[in-house]
Amino acid sequence: MATTLILMLFCGEIIEELVLISNTVFIVIYIIGSVSGMLLLDKKKIYPAVSLIVCVAILLFVGVNVIYPILIVAAAVVYTTIRNNLTD
Repeated sequence: MATTLILMLFCGEIIEELVLISNTVFIVIYIIGSVSGMLLLDKKKIYPAVSLIVCVAILLFVGVNVIYPILIVAAAVVYTTIRNNLTD
């Protein structure tokens, strides 16, 4: 992640865009954590649900920058699927 931001900075990207992309990645990670909390917690699912709703609302404001974390998640899912198929 840091390498990508440094390369984008030297290629002439705007600092605000770089910070927004970085924050978007962390919001997506927080959303994944909230979904995990909803799946793992038995009685107190309301707290991760509220967290999920707030994070999705925040994610709506980042616009086009949401593409970068979606590509990261898609690559991770493809890699995990291929790795699991090779080990079976």
